[in-house]
Amino acid sequence: MDNSSKQASNFNSSHTSSHSSHSNHSNHSNHSTHSNPPINLKNFGTPQSHRILIDLPRELIRLDRDYRAGEVWQFKSTFPMELEGRIGVDEFKIAVDHINNILLQAFNPWMAVLDHLLDTLSLYTLSWFKQSHFQKHISSLEKSLNHINYSSFNPAGLNILNPQSIAFLYLEIEFY
Repeated sequence: MDNSSKQASNFNSSHTSSHSSHSNHSNHSNHSTHSNPPINLKNFGTPQSHRILIDLPRELIRLDRDYRAGEVWQFKSTFPMELEGRIGVDEFKIAVDHINNILLQAFNPWMAVLDHLLDTLSLYTLSWFKQSHFQKHISSLEKSLNHINYSSFNPAGLNILNPQSIAFLYLEIEFY
C-alpha cells in the first residue's frame, strides 16, 4: 500500500468513527431531554385482575378537558386506545356525552343569575335551605357517575372517578 492510500484509509476510518460517535451522542441527548416518559402498555389489553374499589387500580387513564365550549367544563369524548377490549366505543361516548351534558346544564347562566338574585333578596339565607342550580347538577353528576359505573364500567373492570375531586381538570378512569 502506498502512502496516499494509507492516508485515505485512515481518513475514512476516522471519519466513520467520529460520525458514529456523533450520531450516538445525538441519540443519547434526545433520550436525556425527552420530556415524556415512554408509555408502559403492559396492563392494557389484559383481563381484569383486581377488585374494583377494594384493590388499587393498575393504571389511571385521564381524559383531557375540551376547551372548544369556552369556560364550560367539558371533556373530550375521543375513545382512548387503552380501553379497547374492555368497553365499546359507543358505550364510552354515550357516558362521556352524558357527563358533558350534565356539566353544560350546570353552567346555565340564566339560572345562575336567578340563584344570585334570590340569594340577594333573601339576604343570603336562602342558601341555607335550598341548593343552587349548579349544586343540584353537580350532585346529579355524582349519581349519574355511580349509575354509569355500576351498569357499564365496573363490569368491564373500569371505574370513572368524580372529576370534582380534582377540580374538573381531567376525567379519570381507573383501570383494574
